[in-house]
Amino acid sequence: MTDLPPYPSQQVPDGEAQPVEQAPPPQGAADSAQAAKLEGQLINGANWFYWIAALSVINSIIFMFMAKSGVSFVVGLGITQEIAATGVKAAREGDPALRYVALGVEIVAAGIFALFGLLARKLHLWAFVVGMLLYALDSLIFVYAEEWWSVGFHVFAFGGLCYGVAAQWKLRKLRSQAFTASSEPWEPSA
Repeated sequence: MTDLPPYPSQQVPDGEAQPVEQAPPPQGAADSAQAAKLEGQLINGANWFYWIAALSVINSIIFMFMAKSGVSFVVGLGITQEIAATGVKAAREGDPALRYVALGVEIVAAGIFALFGLLARKLHLWAFVVGMLLYALDSLIFVYAEEWWSVGFHVFAFGGLCYGVAAQWKLRKLRSQAFTASSEPWEPSA
């Protein structure tokens, strides 16, 4: 077996090979653990959009087809409840097809919130912000109707959304710092 000559950058004037200095290790396990924790918090926050959408659809179906039961979820969207009430009223006045049109509109409204959840999970900050703004505006329907349990749950769910958006901000900052640190030219120590 023959020894290969050292790389030119490893030779010193007298021809002896010197050990190669290694690049510094990445930011470390602490940063990756923190990033994993923040990603989990972000996903939990974004999942609130899914819960809002799903419970709104369930609310709408219950209200549309079992209006006499009086069962509903306080976390559902106020706008979908208003649309459902309009659909039921139209069905009672003789146009039952409007009930299904209203249900379709409610599903689209809930689908928009589910889309906000999907996009928020993919780090689209605007999806969090726009979704939160629409959810805050939706809570005004319950304030006007004086449905305080629904208002309270809107505040609670909004807190969960804030938790997610705060995690996204921190995760962006952490990734930006890691990128900045890795893009700086590495110089060996003397």
